[in-house]
Amino acid sequence: MSPILALRLTGKMKAGRMLDVGCRDFFISRQFAEAGYRVHGIDPRPVEPVEPPDDVTFEQTTLEAFETSQKYDLVVASLVSQFVNLSLTDFIARLSTLCKGNGLIYLTLIGDQDTWAVNPTVKAVSVEFADRLIAMARLEPVFRSIKWFEGSTYDGSSKSWHVYEYLLAKAEDD
Repeated sequence: MSPILALRLTGKMKAGRMLDVGCRDFFISRQFAEAGYRVHGIDPRPVEPVEPPDDVTFEQTTLEAFETSQKYDLVVASLVSQFVNLSLTDFIARLSTLCKGNGLIYLTLIGDQDTWAVNPTVKAVSVEFADRLIAMARLEPVFRSIKWFEGSTYDGSSKSWHVYEYLLAKAEDD
């Protein structure tokens, strides 16, 4: 599944402002820009050369250092939780602060059966723990899936992936 498919499946596809955390090669950014979203991508090390599509703004930064007063209708953080220097609790909270009230967050987390699960920096979790983190952040799952697949990493090597995929709704801001 992809973020765009999750939104279409749930009937939540509605163009607005979108933040692509870890946009790397602009694949996801491009899909959403073509669907009418105003996309802002961030990544500390995008694929060289850095040439975002014409309709995507880009900032080379980490999620931790990213500063904005902007709130987004949709925040996408696909396959980046293992690279962010935040606890999962703080990671989810940070995504929530970037999302406007009644907005959506598409999030993936590495599952405890992933090849990388033995590495503590990957922050692999059980689905029960992931669900608790989301509930503690006061986010409401609109869609959830658990995926196991063989795929490649950024360096092209193959690995067994175990990924939890969520589309989360944020309540109206207080």
